[in-house]
Amino acid sequence: LRSPEPAKADVHTLMPTARPAAIAHALLAGLIGLHAQSSLQERTLVEYDFTASAQGWAVSGDTGSTEPVFQPSCGSPGGHISNIDEALGETWYFRAPDGLLRQLAAAENGTLSYSLKQSADIPSVLDDDVIIVGPAGRLSFRFGTSPGTEWTPFSVKLTAAAGWRWNW
Repeated sequence: LRSPEPAKADVHTLMPTARPAAIAHALLAGLIGLHAQSSLQERTLVEYDFTASAQGWAVSGDTGSTEPVFQPSCGSPGGHISNIDEALGETWYFRAPDGLLRQLAAAENGTLSYSLKQSADIPSVLDDDVIIVGPAGRLSFRFGTSPGTEWTPFSVKLTAAAGWRWNW
């Protein structure tokens, strides 16, 4: 996220979704980035490459909370984490660790970037892709496309003009 000004909301949760369908096995690639822009240059606030561990990420939804499967290679680039959809038609999310959540205020007007892929090219459940929940309410963002069977990059600015929904 790029921001010359600090955010005013205290954010508790950020969850990029996998939007799985049927037997989709979704993967979250390495180099998830949270970027901020100062007046002189862009800087990376948080980055996850998944080469040594799942780095505190979890999976929420479907039938409960669980640890993702960690793979130190075959990401985009680096390693990746994955999960298998446990309940047909239910939405589940990769849940960000506290380290990313603490950086959101400094990243206002910045960019959140990540890559996803799923095991089968089948229609996904239409649901929010990124959710931020805090004491002031819930922000959500929905991309116009689903991940394919190859790594699909996703990127969204944390600005009102980007199409975020408030308490939706």
